Amino acid sequence: MQSTYQTKKKDGLKLMVKLELLKLKLKSRIRYSLMVGLASLVVLGFTIWDLLNAANDQSLVIFDWVIIGFSSLLFIFSMYIVGGTVLDLNGLKKDIYIKIKAKFIKYSRQSVDPKNPKQISYTGQIFINLETKEEEPLIVTDVIHNESYLIIYCKHSRLGIAIETL
Repeated sequence: MQSTYQTKKKDGLKLMVKLELLKLKLKSRIRYSLMVGLASLVVLGFTIWDLLNAANDQSLVIFDWVIIGFSSLLFIFSMYIVGGTVLDLNGLKKDIYIKIKAKFIKYSRQSVDPKNPKQISYTGQIFINLETKEEEPLIVTDVIHNESYLIIYCKHSRLGIAIETL
């Protein structure tokens, strides 16, 4: 039989591993958003250069302005994602995160991994906080519909990880 100290030590180690996994997910989201932002900047720069230096007909000028608008919006959105995720990563490094007991109640779409048919992922996940009875839209991996979990997540990105099943 394990002592209470060993149990607490294992729980603390398990939490540290889960927090590191959450940090990796946040860093991955930052990298992805930065790449999308840089790609939109490249398209934006090339389109502005084309607009200024090439003699185009009126329809091509309108198309260039549509591309400039779309690329600008994509860049602004990706920087918004980067900003919120950086705030979450800094908070996580200072042990600032939200811990809730929640039940996975709804999702918008279910998909199966072709490499591992037993792995089911959900998009548009909605959890209900068991303490406040409020619905929380979160992004959590490795969860099963209608199960209750102890979840830690970050405030801005709503990216979380299930610590244990309740």
